[in-house]
Amino acid sequence: MRPLAPFLSMIVLVCALGSSTLAQSRPAFFDQPSVIERVGTITEGQRVPLIVLLPPTGGDARWVTPPPGIGPCVLLITPGQPARSDYLPAFSRYLDWVEARVMADVERAIAEQPIDPDRIYLAGFSLGGDVGWGLLTRHPERFRGAVVMGSRSSARPRSSAIETMRSRGVRVAFVMGSADDATRRTGAQRAYESLVRSRITTQRFEHAGAHEMPPRELYARALTFVME
Repeated sequence: MRPLAPFLSMIVLVCALGSSTLAQSRPAFFDQPSVIERVGTITEGQRVPLIVLLPPTGGDARWVTPPPGIGPCVLLITPGQPARSDYLPAFSRYLDWVEARVMADVERAIAEQPIDPDRIYLAGFSLGGDVGWGLLTRHPERFRGAVVMGSRSSARPRSSAIETMRSRGVRVAFVMGSADDATRRTGAQRAYESLVRSRITTQRFEHAGAHEMPPRELYARALTFVME
């Protein structure tokens, strides 16, 4: 007879993983619509870009408000101040919830505001950067580019997404502190190199610092690059 200990250990492990995933529930802030704000003067008949702002862990999306001089445009300020328990252990589940909220609010913004639907961009720092990169890989037909800051960029786009990125002229800026965590730096470098190999327009921007927002002028340069 085979010993039962290995099988019992496996059952305990599976149950533990299952219970931790079940404990990860949809945050209530996803019931709140994103805030839509205009930046700059928009003349009659003008169509402007939409920039989707995504929050980092423990902060809100206004952390990544574009610096002065970016505009005119419309901002989509997504809700919530996410905690680690909101997006771990199953990050993909959290991304599903963000996706549902953001895609609905983007369509609402297009219907209500003078937005050019071919110029919709994502911007986020830390968790927000990971979410922005994940949304871009899922919906390159909707988003024209992303500024991904201080993020490991772990999502892997499918070949169909790569083709869509290339055909639409998608641009991606990866922004990272020179002293940020090695895991984030390695992940962002891997994502950058994959886009280079796929002939997607991309650029790296580095600043002196650790895991922190880049200087405003560098953030402005990254946004300008993506929105060209």
